[in-house]
Amino acid sequence: MADLRTSFTVLEDVTTQAGLALHKVAQGDALTGKNAIAALIAKDPAGNLIYPVTNSLGELVVSTESSTAAALLSEDGTNVGSASDADIVTLTLQNDMTYRELEAVVSCFRDAVFKIVHVDDAVTNILVPGVRCGAGSLNAVLNFKTLEFVTGSTGTQELKIIGKNLNALATMDGVLSVKEIQ
Repeated sequence: MADLRTSFTVLEDVTTQAGLALHKVAQGDALTGKNAIAALIAKDPAGNLIYPVTNSLGELVVSTESSTAAALLSEDGTNVGSASDADIVTLTLQNDMTYRELEAVVSCFRDAVFKIVHVDDAVTNILVPGVRCGAGSLNAVLNFKTLEFVTGSTGTQELKIIGKNLNALATMDGVLSVKEIQ
């Protein structure tokens, strides 16, 4: 049987002052219990080492899109017209959940003002105020990629489009969607 070469210590355990050897690691190896020089700088969700991903130019690939599972919630609604705040769309949400990437479309043939609110156990929090549409601009398309909020732990949780006519009553329409992070 061949003799194994001696490992020369290149690290020192600060607690015991004992010499420690470096361990060989490769992509996919578990990081736990290894002394290794940081040649691999990333790990997967299981804690295994991975090489960073690069494109054909050798540039590090970074994504702003999370692969986190999400459910897309969507609802539409109509109100025949109101001079005071009226619910156009109501989307029921779950407690203790994160919501992001809010999108909405509001529409009216006459001047109207809309807002998007989160109702947390009967407390209204305005997320998007003062969206106006009417003659000359009959629709408003809203897309909030960076908007994020967390629903409360208790009580009814709702996301709403609320609107009111300004000069004359006219039908107000809306569509609302949001991602629920699972």
